[in-house]
Amino acid sequence: PSKQRFIAVWLAVLCLKGLTMHIHGQTWETVDDYQLSASYSHRGSAIAVDASGTVFAVGNSFNPLSGVPNYGVVRRSQDQGVTWQTVDQSAGWDAVTTAAASPAGVVVVAGSAAGTAQDPYFYTWRVRLSPDRGVHWSTVGELAAEYGKAAAACFDSNGAIYVAGLSDSRTLVRRSTDLGV
Repeated sequence: PSKQRFIAVWLAVLCLKGLTMHIHGQTWETVDDYQLSASYSHRGSAIAVDASGTVFAVGNSFNPLSGVPNYGVVRRSQDQGVTWQTVDQSAGWDAVTTAAASPAGVVVVAGSAAGTAQDPYFYTWRVRLSPDRGVHWSTVGELAAEYGKAAAACFDSNGAIYVAGLSDSRTLVRRSTDLGV
């Protein structure tokens, strides 16, 4: 048991240091290590890759004093993870929980927007879309609910967007065949 614990701690230290790991013939390496600023924590939540190999990683930056997410962040790499850019950063998100990319380079990210000071438990299901591999972004879907959160997204073979999540304690699946416009 103590030898296994030592190995587990050693592997965790290697991972935290960003070193390449080789376990049972598999190789993993850290290709992006993002933090909005030194005073914010960041949590990744989803990855999507389009047909050209462009990688999108989404997550949330938190204010550690409140623990509440303040920014939804979308990062992009167009060279298999060698370099990364922040391509969308939206204040007022509660959580960015999912991402999907179509073969044509349309990208959708979704989650929820935070409540207001008057009603902190009121969340809005939010969907943002980029028609051009992350160059331009716009909000294309919002659904107000007592507690709403988009949790999964995908494209079908015809380019329709499906987003699933919850709203007022119900599971919802929503679809857009016109890119949400």
